[in-house]
Amino acid sequence: MATAQGTPAPAPFDGIEIIADQPGPGEVVTEDHTGSLTRIDRDTLQRRDVTLGDVLARETGVQRRSSGGFGSFASITVRAASAAQTAVLLDGIRLNSAGSPVVDLATLDLLALEGIDVFRGITPIEFGAGAIGGAVSLTTPRVAAGAPPRVHLGIAAGNFGLARVEGARIARDGRWDSVLSASFTRSDNDFAFIDDNGTPLNAADDRRERRNNADARRAGLLAKLGTGHAGGARTDLLLQLGERRLGVPERRNRADNTASFDTATAQLQLRHAHRPLPPWTAAHTAYLHGQQDRYDDRLSQVGLGRQDTRTRSHTLGLDSAWSRTLGAGELGVKAELRRETLAARDRLVPVRDVDAQRDRVSLGARYSAWLPGGRWVLAPALTVRRDADRFDTAAGGIDDDERDEVRRADTDLSPAIGVRFDQSDDTGWHASLSRYSRQPAFSELFIDRGLVRGNPDLAPERGVNLEAGVERRFGPVPERAADVADGANADPDARTLHGSLSANVFASERREQIVTVFDARGVGRSENVGQARVLGLELAARISPAPRWSLSANLTVQDAANRSDNPVFDGRQLPGEARVAGFAGASFRPAARWRLRLEADALRTRYYDTANKRAARDSTLISAAIEHLTRRFRTTLSLTNLGDRNVEDFNGFPRPGRGASLSLRYTPGKRPS
Repeated sequence: MATAQGTPAPAPFDGIEIIADQPGPGEVVTEDHTGSLTRIDRDTLQRRDVTLGDVLARETGVQRRSSGGFGSFASITVRAASAAQTAVLLDGIRLNSAGSPVVDLATLDLLALEGIDVFRGITPIEFGAGAIGGAVSLTTPRVAAGAPPRVHLGIAAGNFGLARVEGARIARDGRWDSVLSASFTRSDNDFAFIDDNGTPLNAADDRRERRNNADARRAGLLAKLGTGHAGGARTDLLLQLGERRLGVPERRNRADNTASFDTATAQLQLRHAHRPLPPWTAAHTAYLHGQQDRYDDRLSQVGLGRQDTRTRSHTLGLDSAWSRTLGAGELGVKAELRRETLAARDRLVPVRDVDAQRDRVSLGARYSAWLPGGRWVLAPALTVRRDADRFDTAAGGIDDDERDEVRRADTDLSPAIGVRFDQSDDTGWHASLSRYSRQPAFSELFIDRGLVRGNPDLAPERGVNLEAGVERRFGPVPERAADVADGANADPDARTLHGSLSANVFASERREQIVTVFDARGVGRSENVGQARVLGLELAARISPAPRWSLSANLTVQDAANRSDNPVFDGRQLPGEARVAGFAGASFRPAARWRLRLEADALRTRYYDTANKRAARDSTLISAAIEHLTRRFRTTLSLTNLGDRNVEDFNGFPRPGRGASLSLRYTPGKRPS
């Protein structure tokens, strides 16, 4: 993988020539970033046997939670920060909102992504108001001038009724470049698991069953059109559409269960980058994001009684980022206006309807000073954010006779400072101190859905992060960043070692931490658990001991302790967070057209509840794959969860056991790999 200090040379993206990784106006300059950054390598993004959640879960400091098989709800946490405390961005614009605070990774696809960057702790000013955990930045391709059109088609099939068809075209015609991708995937998710019949302490009534009402259908479309202008200016228009239909299983796995949860998403972004006033560069983005959810449990088969709700959330915003060199450094300024709305309609009991609106104004600035000698970067930053909220609380637990509307406002200052020292071209040190906050989302405050209730008494979360780390790279720099990962175009007789090692320590103090707490009935509720203290260590290694071999491993050890005034909870681990998480993978190319993979990830010591009375089972999941590559075809046979363990990230909602899939990708006219 590329590093925070290294910028890879131009590389083909599965036969598609992409623009070199040089930041443009409004984009992050990774060489000046003073925190922990992992750039997921190109080879991983080409894989079709993994999901976005799978890819992110294998990164240091990241843990994934899923409620079932393909298409089921999936989210990530970073350094024990909740999914709502972790920003997910698409081409620099945040997808999280007050109406949809947690980005469901199952609604996104790897198909049209050029890159993924994982920022832990301190986040770049280009991302606006920061997040307590960090940020995941997703980027779509841009095509280099003169690159020929590239098309690929793919199909896949697997057990549990998995089937997928997809296609993409990326081309440049004169001054215009375009990206078009579409996919459809379905799965019955009828995997086998042990049903404890709702009595975990009584093994006598346990039985092995097939999962009922867990089927999923997902369709996605991404279209992007861009063009250059005189003076280096550029305009891009992006449209992303998604639709998912999902069955909702219940704890006792009733065969007659018909509950469903359907989601439709749309992202529209118009971006213009230019140089308005030398030496300033600037990028402005107008965007409209929308999501509609329909939860249907009219027969009261899943959770909190009869429900049939429709929730619509929208975000309308304008983002403007400016930068210029100033003295021995660079000044960056970011301004953003956002209006986030939520309209929740109960089709059975209209009095429960909720309307909410949040207007946000944020302004941030950072100065990256290059200190004498050129090896030091000192980067202080400050972001000011103002939120003004309006809630129609007819359904929010407040008596209509008292008031029909609640208004509240919050102003927050988020200072940060980071430093990086490049000891040599191969060794870099970094440290940072930052403060962030998060307002409760509308769903956490007011919405009852499924097995989760709202809590209108929530207070904002606030946190302070401290981290320090070092990264060491060794071996000659390859011509392509991907050569380290796959050994391609390398001398098979060479014995030069390539790779990188990194280590980070981090600490975080959080106040009014919001977590979803489940009671003995499995009913959840968002609650402020008071203070939390998170201490951790991250270790990562990526090594190619020989051109045909690639080895990678990472380990995260953390103590995410509740600091509650309640002695029952004080010192307990935050629910859902494993104290130890690790990943190890090996890739071997026995011949030019073959590749073998073996991967394992493990979680140790985690709990479902705040009191740590209900422990989740430790898990170690092992997967394997074999790939065959020709000039036009890429065939992958994958075997997942070889130990056939049904891991439960959410109590009572198992993930699939052993599975297999076969995928075929066809790229007409592709050059030999």
